[in-house]
Amino acid sequence: SRDGNLIIGCEGGGVDIINNKSRTIKHYGEEQGLSNNFVSSICKSREGKLVIGTFRGGLNILDPNPIPLSGKKHKVNKHSIVKYLENSSITSIHERTDGTFLIGTKDEGLKILDTKNQWLKNYSILEGLNCNEILCLFENQKGEILIGTNGGGLNIMDSRKRIIKHYSIEQGLPNSQINFIVIDSLENI
Repeated sequence: SRDGNLIIGCEGGGVDIINNKSRTIKHYGEEQGLSNNFVSSICKSREGKLVIGTFRGGLNILDPNPIPLSGKKHKVNKHSIVKYLENSSITSIHERTDGTFLIGTKDEGLKILDTKNQWLKNYSILEGLNCNEILCLFENQKGEILIGTNGGGLNIMDSRKRIIKHYSIEQGLPNSQINFIVIDSLENI
């Protein structure tokens, strides 16, 4: 992470934060308030909070350095809106430039979460995606959302115009399973 800590999410083991300077480890699991120990994705927000996706446990927002309340050393914060995602399997998380979070799911498509204003927007096959299993997410400099799917190829969504373009084998991709998206300095995918 930006502060030099190593953040590890484990399948069945929760989250560990290793402080490289002090060589200490902070552990966060179900006993500390996480919804599930099967961590599938982590995104560190600009505010320093960890947005943690789990398998069938939804989304958790963890502030590893909160102001102590009632003598507690740490606190797991779940926004009330996140309860909608309690049983979801989260596959990827990306913080957009506007501070909202893109959340990819195993079988529910894309969610856009605004934690400040407490709203959640859903995008699935019903809203124009060609596959509900999201493997990776990215936002380019134009504000377009690039959505890698498992079997549907690449979906590119212009969220302002609400237009979704699809790219798969038929459009020239060698495969319709998109595991990672990397964009170079010239905005080439």
